[in-house]
Amino acid sequence: MQAMSNIFNTREIAIGIWIIIGLFCFVSFGKGRKSLQQFIKAAVQRQLVVLYLAIFLYCGLVVYALYLMNFWQWSFLKDTIIWTVLSGIGMLMRHEQSNGFKNHMKNYLKDAISMTAIVVFVSSANTFNIWIELISVPILVILGGAQAYAENEPRSDYKRVVKVLQCILVAYGLIAISYSLHGIIGEYQEFFATETLRNFLLPVVLLIAFIPFYYTFALYSAYEVVLIQLKCPIAGELSLVKHLKRRLCKYAGINLSKIEQFYLYRQYANPFIKSKEDIDRFFDWLVYKDIDKIILKHKILAIDDLPWDAVVRVTLKNGTVVTGEYGYWTNAFHNEPNGEIIFVENGEVLNELQVDEIISIEQIGSFTP
Repeated sequence: MQAMSNIFNTREIAIGIWIIIGLFCFVSFGKGRKSLQQFIKAAVQRQLVVLYLAIFLYCGLVVYALYLMNFWQWSFLKDTIIWTVLSGIGMLMRHEQSNGFKNHMKNYLKDAISMTAIVVFVSSANTFNIWIELISVPILVILGGAQAYAENEPRSDYKRVVKVLQCILVAYGLIAISYSLHGIIGEYQEFFATETLRNFLLPVVLLIAFIPFYYTFALYSAYEVVLIQLKCPIAGELSLVKHLKRRLCKYAGINLSKIEQFYLYRQYANPFIKSKEDIDRFFDWLVYKDIDKIILKHKILAIDDLPWDAVVRVTLKNGTVVTGEYGYWTNAFHNEPNGEIIFVENGEVLNELQVDEIISIEQIGSFTP
């Protein structure tokens, strides 16, 4: 235990002990063992193993570069491994194509330099003894779970429960911070040493250094998703698939923002590909489209959120108001030069309305087919 305490603080040891106990209890049941086996099987697929190795190799090179610059030292090994496993791999696993690379990085950087990160770092500088940590860890987990459950309950009496739980958690946080600050004041020279500052900055430095790897991963994922969606109708035509890949690479290159725009826009202009001429015509046409403007228009009007059975009121730029049953919209590529069109049926009248001419669409009811 003494050797372990030189590497991990008492809170980390307590969390590790409870994780081991939880896993032991989980695998004691037949269903638990089966679920764990399925999870391990899914986690060690060949593609994921290659990704894990690439991440560790890249982070190893980053650490070596930081070591040569006299920033990284061996006492940071534990924090580096934890960051690589939880943040590095976790970042890639949580990547969502639709949210965009810039938004992801903005959120991660904000979390890394937030006041919460500073508080967590300070409160972890001097932890309670192992027995207090062993008792407090499961209690905090239970209280946190209860708070999350109560927050999702619409009943008003649960709001009082949420406030009580929040007060308890805040009180524990203040006690932990006060205890840690007391220890820091007693050994302030050690805490305010250069090593402590570098240890605090380590997650931020690793995150910034990880950006090129994350960018490459996001770019590859975006290409893979878009190509799968585009080549589905022509999967058997290898020459068309290759031509499609060449035109897409020429259009987007290594510009992740452009391929992400294309990913969001694909549903608004999905081409019917039967020949190389169709592919060329589509990408030649795409060059002249303001994709950001079209995507923003869809968000403002919330066209994609309308249910199939909506009765809508549509207001046009010229002041005309059209009401009726929402039909569907056809994409811009196949309606060129008119652009996107939605259909609103009122009795026997089928109104074709250009999206560019619409100011607002409001659902006022539902119809029965």
